[in-house]
Amino acid sequence: MLTQGTVAELWHATASHVALVQGYTAAVVTAAGCFAGGWLCTRLTPRQANLTSAFLLALVSAAMAVTPPSVASYVVGNLTYAFAVGLVYATWTTAVFDAMGARSAATKYTIFASLSNFPNWWLGLLLGVVADHHGPLAMLFTEAAIGIAAVLVFVIGSRLIARTRLPVELVEA
Repeated sequence: MLTQGTVAELWHATASHVALVQGYTAAVVTAAGCFAGGWLCTRLTPRQANLTSAFLLALVSAAMAVTPPSVASYVVGNLTYAFAVGLVYATWTTAVFDAMGARSAATKYTIFASLSNFPNWWLGLLLGVVADHHGPLAMLFTEAAIGIAAVLVFVIGSRLIARTRLPVELVEA
C-alpha cells in the first residue's frame, strides 16, 4: 500500500523515491530481515519468534503513522517495514515447520502457505479501501491494530488450548 501514489504523496515522496525503496533495495533489506528472523528463531521458540516479529511489524506501521511526513521518514519507514516483513516471513515459516512435523512436509507446507496468502490478499484490499476513504495514516493505524489484535488472539487462543485436556504432544504441535 505504501507504493500507491496518493499514499507516497503524504510523505512528499516522488516516483523515484518509491522505486528506490520498493525495488532491489527492499529485496536486499527483506532478505536481511529473513536472516535476522532465522537468528531470532534460534533464540526463541518458533511461536515466540513469530509473535515477536508480527508485533514488531505492527509497531513499524504505527511508527510510520505518527512520524512527521517527510521523504526521509518515508524511505526509512519503508525499509524498516521491509526488514520487519523479512522477519515475519522467516519466523512464520519456522513456526509452520515446527507445527507440522516431518511427515508429508511438502504437502502440509504448501497448504499452509496457500492458506496464508488468502488473509494477506484480503488485508491488502481492506487497507486499500481504508487508504482511499480515510487516508494513509488511517491505513497504517488499521494495519497496526489488526496486527496487534492478531497477536492477542493467538496468545489468548494458545493459553485456552493449553488449559484443555489434550495430550501434550497435540498442544505443542
